[in-house]
Amino acid sequence: MSSSTRSRRSKPTRMSSSPEPEVKSAPPPPPSESLQAVLPHSPVPFISQSQLITLIFVAAIVAHGTLYASYHGTNTAPAPSVSSLQQGDLPPSSLPQSPSYFAQKGNLFNQVFAKKAWGWTTLAFFLHLLTTPSFISSYLPFLSSSTKPQPKPTSSSSKPTTSRPYLPLLPRLTKYTVATLFWILLTIWLAGPGLFERTMVYTGGECSIQLPVELCSVAGGAVECTSQSAIVISGHNALGGGAVGGDGKEVMLMTVPQEYCTRRMAVTPKSFPDLFPGWVEGEKHHRLHARWSGGHDVSGHVFLLTLSTLLLVDQTLPTIMILLEGGVDDLPWAHKITGLFGFGLAGLWVFILSKTAMYFHTIPEKISGFSLAVAGLILFQFAGASVPQK
Repeated sequence: MSSSTRSRRSKPTRMSSSPEPEVKSAPPPPPSESLQAVLPHSPVPFISQSQLITLIFVAAIVAHGTLYASYHGTNTAPAPSVSSLQQGDLPPSSLPQSPSYFAQKGNLFNQVFAKKAWGWTTLAFFLHLLTTPSFISSYLPFLSSSTKPQPKPTSSSSKPTTSRPYLPLLPRLTKYTVATLFWILLTIWLAGPGLFERTMVYTGGECSIQLPVELCSVAGGAVECTSQSAIVISGHNALGGGAVGGDGKEVMLMTVPQEYCTRRMAVTPKSFPDLFPGWVEGEKHHRLHARWSGGHDVSGHVFLLTLSTLLLVDQTLPTIMILLEGGVDDLPWAHKITGLFGFGLAGLWVFILSKTAMYFHTIPEKISGFSLAVAGLILFQFAGASVPQK
């Protein structure tokens, strides 16, 4: 045996004294990423898959209610204008009326929630925003679900990641601000009346009030009921929503200047003495509200409830996904409650929206309201994606 062979055999095998490096598994993706993995791809880059699913679901709710109204004839007839009635159009008293509680404008869901939908949405949004973990850790530590000190990040965990932070504040505030401005421009103010009222005027709408027939000059009253601006009809709710003449007696419809509708003021002998000369203060029906009639009445309920639902789902769904995935202890208790509240409120909006589609507005009015809500979604999502995601 050669010396080289002996030397190779005599050499001990060198064992590594250092342990094998641990193979660390990648951290689980945030809820938004895990949600995106199971949802279909969105064709619009700045609209998330969850919002696309929500939009399709809401569209199905509106379509179902519209088909139900068309088949059963349950939708409330639009208020005709004085001009159309003078031309012989069918007055609303001859049209079918639904006996459903939700077909009444005075129902609790409409008066307490739907008419104040953006206020409720704003409340839910800011409650959820102010209880976000990053906001609580900085400003409201007493709301944290745990009093244990957080461990300091190790060198491996301190590396920057490419994942977006959980519910970044700036994009959220941007989305809400843009959605609010869009709502204001459409429903309240657009260098004067909002877009909805301007649409009503451009499509032939009239501002009208409903008066007791005793005010006709032929009966000793002060208003000329046979003029081009007034007409006497027999109807129980000519302008809708608790107007005079609910018992089926004859009433007079009269057009008034558009400012009476845009200013949303009660029409009284004191505020408008030129309209009711000789009408003594304190008489019955001395406070009236002018209403739009005729024209294209964009469904404000469909618009507002759809926009509110899309915004609240966008804001609260990441929280709901964490809770569903078992991360109950990963969020402050206040954030869990506000997340459930906001998501539940979105569910209430969908419920009211279904009743609105079943009992109110025509098909074109519902389509225009829904289409404008989709435009609002695109606007606030684009604005939220245009700011730093932190």
